[in-house]
Amino acid sequence: MQIVQQFMDWLASEQALSGVSLAGRPLPSIAV
Repeated sequence: MQIVQQFMDWLASEQALSGVSLAGRPLPSIAV
């Protein structure tokens, strides 16, 4: 789903700005 992909990309960029990641991993990995 492209919308989900875009959301994941946005979430990843938000994490990059805040310097926070879930369990030390980028969120997009969860989409797998």
